[in-house]
Amino acid sequence: MAPPSPPEGADSAQVADDPDTGTELTVRVVALAEHLPGVRARLSRWLRARQIPERVSDDIVLAADEALTNAIMHGYQDTEPGPVLLTAAAADDAVTIQVTDFGTWKTPEGDAGTTRGWGLPLIESLARELRLDRGAGRTTLTAEFGF
Repeated sequence: MAPPSPPEGADSAQVADDPDTGTELTVRVVALAEHLPGVRARLSRWLRARQIPERVSDDIVLAADEALTNAIMHGYQDTEPGPVLLTAAAADDAVTIQVTDFGTWKTPEGDAGTTRGWGLPLIESLARELRLDRGAGRTTLTAEFGF
């Protein structure tokens, strides 16, 4: 999965794929917490349609929610909320998710887990592989989950 280009017109929840067809799902929303329940539900339906084992599916949804929350809370911290993009791709033995924001990277302060900062360590514990790419006007988290 290549890092996505900034989506245009992300002023509300938008979905670019039918959850019952295709091997990829793309969900684009404005970075507002009110969109999280709908994105989680859409991802869950897409995973079920691909018969991803429930234990793995639960981990994927939790990791995606954490990554989306990070993008919402940190990516647009000092600006108006902008677009956040979730993509998911299914293979024979793995699902890869990407969460991208087009805001500004902020280096975490303090020790993870003191009062906050459990998101990335949690995702790392759930995923088979985790990568965080910053630059070119975006931050992209890529996580792969095997089954």
